[in-house]
Amino acid sequence: MIENRLKKIKSIVPVIAIFMFTVLCISGCNKKSDFVSKQFFAMDTWMEIHLPASIDETLLNTYFEEIEALIRELEGICSVTSPVSDLYRLNNSTEETVTELNSTLLKILFEAEVLEDLTNGAFCDKLYSISREWGFTTGNYKVPDSGLIEDMLCEIREAADNNRILITNDSIKRPVGICFDLGGIAKGYATDMVVSYLKEKGINDAIINLGGNIFVLGTKADGSLVNVGITDPFDESVLGTLALSGKAVVTSGNYERYFESDGKKYHHIIDSKTGYPADNGLVSVTIIAEDASYADALSTALFVMGLEDASEFWRQNGDTFDVIFVSGNKDIYYTGGIAEVFKCNKDYKKNVIK
Repeated sequence: MIENRLKKIKSIVPVIAIFMFTVLCISGCNKKSDFVSKQFFAMDTWMEIHLPASIDETLLNTYFEEIEALIRELEGICSVTSPVSDLYRLNNSTEETVTELNSTLLKILFEAEVLEDLTNGAFCDKLYSISREWGFTTGNYKVPDSGLIEDMLCEIREAADNNRILITNDSIKRPVGICFDLGGIAKGYATDMVVSYLKEKGINDAIINLGGNIFVLGTKADGSLVNVGITDPFDESVLGTLALSGKAVVTSGNYERYFESDGKKYHHIIDSKTGYPADNGLVSVTIIAEDASYADALSTALFVMGLEDASEFWRQNGDTFDVIFVSGNKDIYYTGGIAEVFKCNKDYKKNVIK
């Protein structure tokens, strides 16, 4: 349950005073003797589920259908654009307290608030209005008026600083006009849901790829680890591979969703302190952790923090995740916990963070 996961996170690391899509290539999982896969489009991205080929075909079809249904249900709850979603109703309500909201939405919002506190605001789920001004939610890209962005940031800061967000079992209280966007955590949460579903069904080996959010459950048929390939942000080839089991792998980068204006590139990962795309020398951040929603949020947060602050965050919280940073200078920085399983294919300068 989310509460238990958050208690675990809080018990391991001190809470600091109270994100998209990267293609991750899976290697070694397309052999018919190992896995059978199903693809479908949901949450604005392609998703792929790999289950053991040894499972009865009828059961396989049932599992695939039920997993897709779980994800589509979550999509229907968390969409910022669908008028029938609970999140849309929350964002567009003129009431300060919105009641009778879906319990799953409230759980995700609660987790997002905890992770915002943990990262000192580097992860922020209240930037929907700002992202919309940039056009990242509509496709109508433009560099917004700086005064308007600052006004929006002031409202967001005031809501956070004065603890004006209150989440209960069936409602949320927030200043009218604060709009939430769960794009930095929803696919991770969906991944955790799928992992829980598979474990309940007694399935111990699977690979889940929800729009680049990867989770490796168990191993391949021969007991070997699954190699997860990480995209090189400079040419979209394979930067390297991670041999994993029981871990999520999530990447945030500045090269997937962006537009150019007057010769300058603007990507979709917004810095909550400036209201502008994060600009700190990093081009991608990959998080490896047991909890996919945690990894999802951290990939955005550490990208926003920049290498120095993100490295310090890892030093304080490193027993909950590992990380790979790629800088604009083609330098790679990675943590010692993955030193033996991370194999880099490129002749870039490599640095182990200590």
